[in-house]
Amino acid sequence: MTEYYKPSHFNNLRKKLSEAAKIALRKTSSEGQIERLMTIVRAKDNAIKQSARLYKQIINQKSTKHNKDLALEVINKSVEDILKATTADGVNQIVVLRNMKIKIFIEM
Repeated sequence: MTEYYKPSHFNNLRKKLSEAAKIALRKTSSEGQIERLMTIVRAKDNAIKQSARLYKQIINQKSTKHNKDLALEVINKSVEDILKATTADGVNQIVVLRNMKIKIFIEM
């Protein structure tokens, strides 16, 4: 069974990401490191925002419970992977794959 999140779940993830970014920013020692850090934080933040919109869309959609559960499970797993990603390209690859999977589940 898929875990259903409260509406504030994604906002909490964004806050945690912001706090982690502040800590990492203190440890940076060059302009290049700061740029890389900010790039990946922006990519992760945007991906979490997209995930929240998709999550809300799917919850409100009228489809079979099975398809809805599969799509929500894909979102849950992708958010976990997004938070673990170490590069902005990795985040973007996860987002593209997530969107493709959800499209398939919704069309089923």
